[in-house]
Order: sequence, then C-alpha cells, then structure tokens
Amino acid sequence: MAIPKSAILFEKMKTVWIKKADETFEQRMIETGIENKELVEIISGLNEGEIIVTSGAYLINSEFILKSGTVKRHEH
Repeated sequence: MAIPKSAILFEKMKTVWIKKADETFEQRMIETGIENKELVEIISGLNEGEIIVTSGAYLINSEFILKSGTVKRHEH
C-alpha cells in the first residue's frame, strides 16, 4: 500500500489522520518503507479501505494541538 507524501505528518513520529465513519478523525502512527517524489509505502499502521486525509492534514493537526493544549497545560 502506498499513500501520497502530503498525507504524512513528519514530527516526532510519522503519523496520518484517518477519517472515521462518524465524520471525526483519528491520528494514527505509521511505519513507512520505500518512497519516491509523490508516494510513500506503508509497512504498518493502516488497513485497506481506511480513508486517509491527503489534503489538510496539517490543519487538522493544528486544531487538535490547540484543543488539547487548552485542556491540559504543563507549566514550569
């Protein structure tokens, strides 16, 4: 299985956002393999038939960070 590079968030770990049946999103850690300029092989973390966010993943991720950041903040 291969997905567009634009779907992958490269932060501490490689993740993608999956669209769930109830119109919500789930972040999923993935393991990648061979890649070219456009596509990346997925070794583990995804299942056939899942809907992957290929455009707007950074926006969903930013919204998630904003919402989770307001719930619990670590102060020094």
